[in-house]
Order: sequence, then C-alpha cells, then structure tokens
Amino acid sequence: MHLRLFAHEMGPIHAWLRVSRGKQGAPALPDLFDRLDAVMETRNEGRTWFLREYVVARRFSGIGNSYRSLRCASRFAALMLKNPIHEEAWSRLFESLEKGFESWEAGAAPEVVYFKMLYLFARDEGFPVREDWWRRLPSRQRAEADQRLHLPLSEQPGSDTAPEKLIENLERWLQGHHEIRF
Repeated sequence: MHLRLFAHEMGPIHAWLRVSRGKQGAPALPDLFDRLDAVMETRNEGRTWFLREYVVARRFSGIGNSYRSLRCASRFAALMLKNPIHEEAWSRLFESLEKGFESWEAGAAPEVVYFKMLYLFARDEGFPVREDWWRRLPSRQRAEADQRLHLPLSEQPGSDTAPEKLIENLERWLQGHHEIRF
C-alpha cells in the first residue's frame, strides 16, 4: 500500500506499507488524517521509505462529519504534499497541521481554519505574506484578514461569512508569486 505522509522530522514523504492478509493482532490500517507513531526504514538513502511499525496515536475521524471540513482538510493536506517544503519549517508546519485537524474535528468554521493555516504555511515557508500580500489588499479586506487571523476560532464571525475572497486572493498570490501548487 502506498502512503503519502507528512513526517515531523522529514516533511512530506512517500512510503510503502506491506499489508498482511488475515494476520491476527495486526494494527488497523492508517486512515486519512491519522497521526502515527512510526518506525520508518530506507535502504537507498531516503529515495524509498517503508513503514515498518506504527501505532495510530490519534485519529481525526470527526473531520468526516462535515463535508466542508473534510474538503478543507483534504485541500490543505494536498497542498502540503504537492509542494517542496523547507526543512526549517517541517516541525512548525507539522504542529500547524495537527492544530488544524483538531479544529476541523471540533467543528470550527472550516474555511476560517483553512485560511489561517494557509497564511501560517506562507509565513513559515518564509514568503513575505505580511509584507507583500497583506499590503496589496484593499483596506476593507485587510481589516477582515486581520480579524480572521488574530481572533480565536471561538470568537470568529459566523461560518456563513466564510473568508472566500481572502482565500482566493491568497491562493492566487501563492501560485503567481511563489509557484505553489494547489
């Protein structure tokens, strides 16, 4: 089975898992968004990885209770796996990813969580998101961006006022100026 993982120490990686049929006591197969404690192995200097042992440390199965949460979580996870990420940012992005999954699972406004995570991704990758993207926004959108980024999720305006224009604008900026793939 081919897996796409985001490892705290290695960033985004592709790994293989040998699936044994009918083996009693075998751990449950990893599911989408699971956090694993794992032992990885490579024999060719990191070009091919194998998941040798693992334990599911945390399941974020509640994300699937909302289609919007599932869509946003999948979109962000795909972003992390499609793009090269600087080694210095791996641990910060891993922590952001886990906090985002927790927020989506808890039922926080999905698009607001996605927007915050997208902004943090850009910042942690060293892109001038505050200095360039934010400054280019019209003043009204700049005020909304500040509100969305600085207010805790529990104090955000209702989910019916999702920050779609801010998300689209930030994604276009990341694609156009930094060649980020979505």
